[in-house]
Amino acid sequence: AGDGAGDAFADYQKSFGADISVDGVGDTWNQPIVGNFNQLKKLKAKYPKLKIVASIGGWTYSKYFSDAAKTDASRKKLVSSCIDMFIKGNLPVQGGYGGPGTGAGIFDGIDIDWEYPGSPNGHTGNHYSADDKANFTKLAAEFRTELDAWGAANGGKKMRLTAALPAGQDKIAQVETDKLGQYLDYANIMTY
Repeated sequence: AGDGAGDAFADYQKSFGADISVDGVGDTWNQPIVGNFNQLKKLKAKYPKLKIVASIGGWTYSKYFSDAAKTDASRKKLVSSCIDMFIKGNLPVQGGYGGPGTGAGIFDGIDIDWEYPGSPNGHTGNHYSADDKANFTKLAAEFRTELDAWGAANGGKKMRLTAALPAGQDKIAQVETDKLGQYLDYANIMTY
């Protein structure tokens, strides 16, 4: 199971030439961010009604969800770090890019892609616990609370919270479907 945080180089350090840029304008050396995040920013400028959510987790990055959702303190730590990085846009400085607020305004919410709460059937090495079922709901509640608070403090902006939920009966049985929905704007069912 993955221990990394993804691909920071592709996210905001890889320059795009005019030939592949969303707006036909190439990146310059002195921009605060380039990469896919900057292309998303350009896409939102081109289509102002577009909403983009940052998906966390997935098949290869769900290893520590059980640990992060385990306690109130660990949930708050995960959620506040996601809001700081993806909503406030405080990207780590790497490769000469990033820094406070450089990614602000790109993402309109968070998508939780925990594969899978309470189940040994995720990626090899994923942590899981019988408590995951209730803790997933508590994690969603914490995201909803903090996203709503951030949105209210920023002009009443509606922040989205979505989730990729399992379709298999063995996995969906580990999700409180009767409680989780109250925190989500929508859920995508994994039926690939």
